[in-house]
Formats: sequence, C-alpha cells, structure tokens
Amino acid sequence: MKVCVIPMDYVPKHIAHAVYGYATFDKYLDLEMQKAEGIEHYNFNFKKSVSQAVKRKIADELQLFGREKLGIGVTPEERRRRVQSEAEREAVYAVNRILKKMGFTSKNIGPPPNGGNGNSNPKKPLRLEIEDFDFPRKIRRVNYGEVLGGAKLQAFNKTRQKATVNIKTWLVQGNKQIGKHLYNRDVELNAGQSMELMPLDLEITKENFPLKGRYAVRARMLAVQVHGSKKGAEIHKAGKIFYVEEDPPESGLFEKCDGMPYGDVEEMKTIMGEAVPGEDQGYIFQYNTDHSAYEEYSEKEEELKDYLVRIMADEIPRIVIRADKQKIFTEEEISDPEKLTRKASQLQGQVLYDYFNA
Repeated sequence: MKVCVIPMDYVPKHIAHAVYGYATFDKYLDLEMQKAEGIEHYNFNFKKSVSQAVKRKIADELQLFGREKLGIGVTPEERRRRVQSEAEREAVYAVNRILKKMGFTSKNIGPPPNGGNGNSNPKKPLRLEIEDFDFPRKIRRVNYGEVLGGAKLQAFNKTRQKATVNIKTWLVQGNKQIGKHLYNRDVELNAGQSMELMPLDLEITKENFPLKGRYAVRARMLAVQVHGSKKGAEIHKAGKIFYVEEDPPESGLFEKCDGMPYGDVEEMKTIMGEAVPGEDQGYIFQYNTDHSAYEEYSEKEEELKDYLVRIMADEIPRIVIRADKQKIFTEEEISDPEKLTRKASQLQGQVLYDYFNA
C-alpha cells in the first residue's frame, strides 16, 4: 500500500519512479505522525515541524541510496546548495525585472555611493567590513590623476571565543587579480575585539589601472582557529566596486541574494531578511536561514524562490523611502503612520501581483 510520495531528486525519472520503501517509528514519533496524517490516510501534512523533519530525513536517505547503491545523485548538502543557489538567482532576476518596469533601478533608488559598508546587517559576529570610499562625484566613478581614499578594512569578533583568522585583500579587474595581495596575514582577535587592519587609498594612474572600466577591492576571512569552523573554511567576505574613467552602467536594484544564519540572539532571530548596501550600486538581499519560515520552504527551488520574492517585496518600501530621488511617498504619507503603511502595503502588493501574474 502506497501512503505518500517523497520525490527522489537529481536522478533519472524512470529510476526515481521505481524506488519504493517504508519507515518505522517508535511509539512517540508514531503518535506525532498520526497528527499529521491526512483524513484518508494517503498523505501527510509536511508543514508540521515533526513531519517536515521526517520528510527531510527520508529525502536524505533516498539521496544516500542513490549514491551508494545506484552510483547516481548528489549529496544532501550539495542538493540544498543547488536549490538555494538557483532559487536566489531566479528571485533576484524576477524582482529586478518587475522593479525595472516600475521605474526602480540602482541608479534612482540605490544606496548612496559613499554610504553603507557593503556587508551583512544584522552583522555576522565574526566578520570583515570595508568602509566605503569617498568618491569625488555622486557616482562610483574615479578618473586618472585622482586618489580614491577614505576606505578602510576592519575585522570584528563579537563572539565569546578568541578567533584566529587569515585575511586577504586584493584588487580585481574583471575576474583577474591585479598585482599582489594588498593584505595577507593571520590575525588573532580576542572575544569582543574589533581591529582596523589597513586604510585603502588607491592612486588612480594608467600604470596602476591600465584599462578603463570596472574594478573591485575584495577581502576574504578564512578560519585558522575558529570555534565551530574547519581550518580554511570561509568565514566572511566583503568588497567594493569602482569604475575608472567611465560611468557605472544602469543595473538592477538587487545585486544578489545571500542566505546566512542569524543565530538565536533575541533581537535577530525573528528577522526574515534585509536589504544592505552591496559592492556596486545596488543592494544585497540578506536573509535569515535560521528563521522557521525559511525551513518551511527551503527544500524545493520553486517554493524557496516564491518565499524569497515575498520577503524581498517587504523591503521595497523601506528602500524607496530612504532614496534621495524617490517620488512614490509624499511628505504627508511619510509623516502619517496610517497612510504610510497603506502606501507601503500597496507597493508590496504591486510587486507580488506582477510576480504571480507573470
């Protein structure tokens, strides 16, 4: 008797459809699963936390069976990474396309070129930050003969344990590193410590930057001795983009989605996501992979994409209100909480209407 179907992903369909099995539970788990069972006994409500965990465990075992017994499929970790990566990419594309039709791009409602640190906020307890450059004009452009300064690289350890990390900083043109590392050292950070590592002052000459166009300063923090992390694991990364002798191109409001655990800190654990200034002219949408709502939708690419679009739509009013050139919210609406929330709800609804109506 077939009770329900749990898909076997990343294997050929003719093989997946031929795989059957069963699971046995102890009496306590059996009672919990009975609560999730459909009235006709042919399915389960997998939205409940216990049944959802059982489904995830069976899906992982199916993947293990495919790899070890059949020689096909991917690891559960790789499967989740693929789902997450594709859902993030599709969500960013969908939201940017809708916003562009509404007249919103990084040029008219993006973060100011000299504002924000381009890093996660709420901020990871062990992290890097690059304080942004002081650009000589209102866009992220710098010309030959000018100095691009004002930026600095900083490291923070807001955990309760001492950490030793390796930090590298370098320049990139396209996908190619330029010259040697600007900074490459092991750094010991005591619990609660912050440290300024170096100023970032760049002399813009043809010798240093021979090609016009897009450049980036990149920084990466790797674990040397960090509680809960393997040696060499990436802890955090940061970056800033600038353009030499040309204006930045118009681009979508969101550069990318970036999932990260927020932990169980009281003021952070219920946050679903937030738009933070990115490397270039737009925002990075950072979302909380520890949130219970994320767990609800994290297994299926389409469901996760819909979830990300919904919580990205929630951030659009806040982004618009803080933009210098916004013409959506009037001063009267901004000063009246009732009118403001109504207008914000309409804007969120417009994004979701266009997305689900596509």
